[in-house]
This record gives sequence, structure tokens and C-alpha cells, in this order.
Amino acid sequence: MKTLFSRHYALLVLLLTFFVACEIVDPESIEDPNNPSVGEVLQNANKAQLQNLMTGLEVRHRTGAENFLATIGTFGREIYPMRASDPRDMLELLGIQEGANAETEPSFRGMGTVWDNPYAAIRQANLLLEALDNTDVIDEQQKKGYFGVAKTFQAFQYLIPLLTQSKENGIRIDVNDPLDPGPFVPFDQGIKFIRDLLDEAKNDLQAAGSDFDFELSDGIADFNTPQTFLLLNRAIAARVAIYGEDWEGALEALEEAKPFFELSSGADVLNRGAYFVYSGPPDAFNPRYYPRNSETAQIELVHPSMIAD
Repeated sequence: MKTLFSRHYALLVLLLTFFVACEIVDPESIEDPNNPSVGEVLQNANKAQLQNLMTGLEVRHRTGAENFLATIGTFGREIYPMRASDPRDMLELLGIQEGANAETEPSFRGMGTVWDNPYAAIRQANLLLEALDNTDVIDEQQKKGYFGVAKTFQAFQYLIPLLTQSKENGIRIDVNDPLDPGPFVPFDQGIKFIRDLLDEAKNDLQAAGSDFDFELSDGIADFNTPQTFLLLNRAIAARVAIYGEDWEGALEALEEAKPFFELSSGADVLNRGAYFVYSGPPDAFNPRYYPRNSETAQIELVHPSMIAD
């Protein structure tokens, strides 16, 4: 019995030693091989990583266009969303179904994207700005170009939730920590914040030299230098000044953006501007494009009054 017990005791010790050596309850952390970590780009990001962050910001910048335009266009009676897969867009958003009430509809009919997508773009810009503060692969002048573009995109994105809320509701502007965001601020304070952000971007662009150290999409081909992107910035600033009923500020911004509105070269100049571009897989298809005379189960139709007018 003594011999048998000692053998069992020795075996138990060996098993315990094996389990401790294996550390089965404390495996090594495995990084996602398909996606770079946030920490990686926040520690002396290289030029390729900075370009990826800027490209990602442009993608975030356009992401909300599809659902946002369809929803707001329907509420504004500018379009009729004809969708066989989901007739609620016609029946409930337009209120033509008896008892329909878009405000109490449980899914809120896609209006959540008015918040989700703009704030995703704003967070992407914050990530880019933080990465720039923690890298030395580009000089201060080159960083100014990134700052000017990122802040301009941010300002535009803040406008979307602000303009779709009542003036009493306001928006959050401090969203650096998604688990502890800042308070809601009223409409006037939101407008001031956006205007200040555009002015910061203006100062950055004026100190960014003659060329950007990154590439923008073809949709911004007319504004792909610090000097020309400043025109786009000032055009947006004029629009925001009008929302704030600062007429003198709007005129001043318009004067600074004058080449953007130059009409002397003919009617084609009316098409000048910044665009969202789509190229198909691996990129997205243009959600607003419908081939002529093709069969489709969903399409947005312009309100007849717009054609008549």
C-alpha cells in the first residue's frame, strides 16, 4: 500500500508540473492577421499607414450617403423610394399608410445611420490626427496638410447630425472616448464649434506648402493641393455661416472661395465640385446609379413637382 500510494503521489506531482508548464489558462495574445491594430498606427506610423488612414477617412466620409440621402429625401418629399423588398419606405416614411408614424416605428427606418456614419468618420479623423502627433516620418509642414483635410472632413460630418436634429436637441462634439462621450451641446454651440474647426483647418492648409504628402481620390481632383483644397474648405465655411445666420461671415468666406464659384467659363463650371467616387469590386458600386431601361426591384424616383418646376 505504501508503494502504491507513493507512485500515485509522484504521478500527481508530474501532472501538476505539466499543467503549470503549459500555461493553458494564459495563452499568448494573437493579433488579427487581417487587420492592423490601432496601437500599431499610433506608434510612429509610416507613410503607407498614414495614407491608409487618409483613404479610410475618405471611405468613411462617403459611407452614409446612400441611406442618408434616401431617408432625408423621402422626408423632404423630394423622392419616392420604390422598393419591392421593403414597402415601408413608401408607406411609413411618407405617411401614406393609415396609422403610420415614422417617429414610433421600432427600427426608426434607417435614421440611425444619420448618427452612426458621421461619427464613424469623425472617429477615423481623430485616429489619423492622433497618429500624426505620434510619428516623425513626416515634417511639420507635411502634417499640416493632413490636419487641414481631416478637420475639413470632420466639420462636414458634424453638420449631418446637427442639421437633422431640432435646435433644442443638439449634438455631441466630444467623442474621443466612445464609452464616455462629452455632453450634448445646443445648435448654436455646435455651429460655432464647426466653424472654429473649419478655421483651424484653414490655418493648417495655409501652412501646408504647395503639395500634399498623400493622395486623395479622383473625386477631389480639383482640390488636391493645399491651396485648392482651401477653396473647398471656405465654400463649406460659407454654408455653415449661413446656418448660423452670420451673413457678413458668409460673404467673407464666399470671397475667399471665389474661384470655386467662378462662372465666367460657361455652364460646365456648374458641375465643378468634390464628388464621392465608386469603382466597383473590391470597392463599392455607386448606390445612386441605375442602368437605363434595366429591370430593378428598387429605385428612387424624383418627385414630379421637381421636373415641373
